[in-house]
Amino acid sequence: MNPSSKTNRNSDGCWTCRLRKKKCDLGQPTDAKPRWMDGGELQRGRAEQVKAEVKRRATWRREKRHVAGDMDGETMIDLEMADGLQGVHLSAKAAQVNGDREPARAFASMEQAGAIDGHSFDAATDTTPSSSWATEHSPNSSATAVSPAPSRDHHHDATTAVGTVLPNDRELAQVMAYLDYVFPFLYPFYRPPIFSGGRGWMLTLLMRNKALLHASLTLVSFFMAVWFHQDGLGDGHGGDGDLTDGGGASPDDPGGKGRHVRTCQAAAWTEMQTQQELSMRSLMEDIANINEHGVKGRLREGSRTLASIIQILCFEVAVGNAAGSWSLHLDGAIVLLDQMLQLNAQSVRGPAGDTIVCWRSVLAALDLEDGGEGRVQAWLLSSDQAALQFFSAAAIYFDIVSSTALEQAPRLAGYHASLLATPSEHLSAVSPLVPVELVMGHACPRALAEDLPPVDLGVVSGAANWVLVCVGETAGLDAWKKTERRHARLDMVELVTRAGVIERKLRLGLEKMDAAAGGRCQGGRDGKGSASTMAPSYTPPPIRPDCPTSHAPPDEDTHGLTTGIWAHAALAYLAVVVNGWQPASGTIRASVETALSFLSTLSASRPFCLQTVGWPLAVAGCLAAREQEPRFRALVGSIGGGLEVFGAVREALGIMEGVWARRGEIEGAQVEWDLSRCFGINGRRAFLV
Repeated sequence: MNPSSKTNRNSDGCWTCRLRKKKCDLGQPTDAKPRWMDGGELQRGRAEQVKAEVKRRATWRREKRHVAGDMDGETMIDLEMADGLQGVHLSAKAAQVNGDREPARAFASMEQAGAIDGHSFDAATDTTPSSSWATEHSPNSSATAVSPAPSRDHHHDATTAVGTVLPNDRELAQVMAYLDYVFPFLYPFYRPPIFSGGRGWMLTLLMRNKALLHASLTLVSFFMAVWFHQDGLGDGHGGDGDLTDGGGASPDDPGGKGRHVRTCQAAAWTEMQTQQELSMRSLMEDIANINEHGVKGRLREGSRTLASIIQILCFEVAVGNAAGSWSLHLDGAIVLLDQMLQLNAQSVRGPAGDTIVCWRSVLAALDLEDGGEGRVQAWLLSSDQAALQFFSAAAIYFDIVSSTALEQAPRLAGYHASLLATPSEHLSAVSPLVPVELVMGHACPRALAEDLPPVDLGVVSGAANWVLVCVGETAGLDAWKKTERRHARLDMVELVTRAGVIERKLRLGLEKMDAAAGGRCQGGRDGKGSASTMAPSYTPPPIRPDCPTSHAPPDEDTHGLTTGIWAHAALAYLAVVVNGWQPASGTIRASVETALSFLSTLSASRPFCLQTVGWPLAVAGCLAAREQEPRFRALVGSIGGGLEVFGAVREALGIMEGVWARRGEIEGAQVEWDLSRCFGINGRRAFLV
């Protein structure tokens, strides 16, 4: 650097760089001297604010994990409730850090994000400089400042018809790969009957939602990279090496397959990074739109943004890069769904004075936004209605599972009674003072016909709603117990009483499930079956010839088996909350052994469904006896095809191994040990979905 350049950096740099006494890249516009640059108290206060922000960002960077040494990134979504419940305050930040790029590079502003063409942007060649300080540390802005949501009286003036995203040929092929292979692997229990439209709504949504499209293509690229890596290892060729070797085949690799596999793997990693950047930039545009116009009367925009956040969260969890960001993504999804329901749903008063949210009114309002007449069809939902139904289930499920690691009650627990109970359960709890029509009117026609809950968590988790509600209630009980203990006012009688209510629900659910299974066996011998079991559903092709998805799709027995695994793990979890860490107790031993037996059965018949039982697998494994450890390790290996590296299964195994390695220390510890501490044993809070 020549002397004149150094002088310019010192004299003409932006005010933030002068305050920090750092060299400036001169990429920001020159502004008038800010009021806080007074050489006194205001300047020192501003310096402390900037210093704290730098430390906060450094903490986020340290929390990143690298995927196979090729991916290095950080994505965050922060959302806050807006005053007056007129919308949501959201801010999205994304930073992509690569070895050959400046670490300070970030997507600085919504305006920059909006100028990006989703078809022409190339992450590998983009060289436009940007700084995260440009908008977040200017004198007139803050890290989370957004405009207040305007009155919804004129929201239609600011809303335009959502356009269609037209991917190129290569991206279209990847879209079909996502629909045919990736989506069925991630959600093996989502097999909608053909007369309900199948998964066509997902294709429609991908064509209309840029953020969701690029997030889905990110997952496809990650799958491809993993499969290429496994191909290389399976043939005796390493997954790494010189990717630019232009020579012929080596003696150890006569066909040159190893070199080609490594080249394809590198291309998949590059594509994954590109699509990840594009998804975050598109999501930032959507968030800016919601910040400006709110979500009242704009369910379509809110539901599509919710879908994008959930998809990006799934990617972060899948690649194991979610140590510091999954809770931020989840916070965004929870706040957004909560606001959508508060501002758009009708409600009725329940028997105990509580509020029952009318889910059908939400779907009807969404139909009106799509140009319909506010109807909810008995079977065939619109693409936006089906998307809201599915991703709301995902958000509620994620909220329940995360609460066990975060040591808090599920934040959407207030909606459980409204959205997760069946019509018959509502009727059994309704007060005589409340007209039955008001309670039943919130259910959709199909839910009334088949006694289905408004939102079915089983399509995401494979488990029945009642068992997941019990898991959430146990997490809330654990949080209550710890709060009461900190204030030295814990009443053990009340603790046992509350736990008894949850235990009775779990055991009653298991009894009903056993009775239903017996009825299905009798019906099968009589040649009879229910409409739901006889309805044709889509069975995807195997991802690879050795992939376990070549097995038959999940059936009612598989749903029951999965629910049983969750229920027995929940019983063990409840026992730990009430009695402390007592893995040798009879109750816990019985629950763990039954859960392990069910897991083994599931592994033998539907190994790909193990992806959905990461949480109960971790709970049972942490409480397992020493002689049971090899059986749990074998369960993870049974997935095969290299797919055990994904998300919850890998995370669960890491947690179990960590607990087993410290078995003597934990069992002899003077401090209280519980499952929430197990979920953080590897230095980060696990998200087992």
